[in-house]
Amino acid sequence: MKELVLAAEKRTGTGKSETRKMRANDLIPGIVYGLKKEPEMVTVGSREMIKLIHSTGRDNVLLDLKLGSNKTKVILKDIQLHPVTDRMLHLDFQRIDMNKPLQVQVPLHFEGKAAGVKEGGVMEVLRRDILVSCLPGDIPSNISINVEALNIGDSLHVSDIAAQNVEILTEPERTLVVVAPPTVVKVATTAEEGVEGEEGEVAEGAEAAEGEEPTEPEVITEKKKDDE
Repeated sequence: MKELVLAAEKRTGTGKSETRKMRANDLIPGIVYGLKKEPEMVTVGSREMIKLIHSTGRDNVLLDLKLGSNKTKVILKDIQLHPVTDRMLHLDFQRIDMNKPLQVQVPLHFEGKAAGVKEGGVMEVLRRDILVSCLPGDIPSNISINVEALNIGDSLHVSDIAAQNVEILTEPERTLVVVAPPTVVKVATTAEEGVEGEEGEVAEGAEAAEGEEPTEPEVITEKKKDDE
């Protein structure tokens, strides 16, 4: 797991107007909390943060957060993004003790192509991460699961995962992935539905309309009495 140094500065201003000024100056407001200490309000340079995310991803990044001459070991816990532009609006950093277990969500990585998919089945991923407990230094970037042996109708559950140095907290009966049989769609032929005959009648009517004047439909009524 990658550990990096990220420079931050303490901030005192709060409120929407203050945070707007920070973002206008390419700073991202954030908070540092945990280990039964008072929360600290900080700012981080947006360029540095974007560079870090591009190199490590967003999942379970361990950092030495540098505040002045002090460094605090933290994990990037949450990033609040703008709903339209995906611009980073706020950061949450959790202080950690490297000697105490931590609960984190770890992404799953499915490797290979299932045998059932090669036969026409469809692999459906039902869960893409699991909750684990481990020491911060043992947090895996992801947990790999090979699906090549799965045939149509087979599935994998949390209980099938083997991971070192972590305790899996997600319920063992949870299904992770299943290979479903192919979906069969019955398409009726035109002969079965009589489409050809109907289309033929419409076509003939259209040709008649183009070649001659349309005629009024014949209406059959009772024959009038002779006296009338």
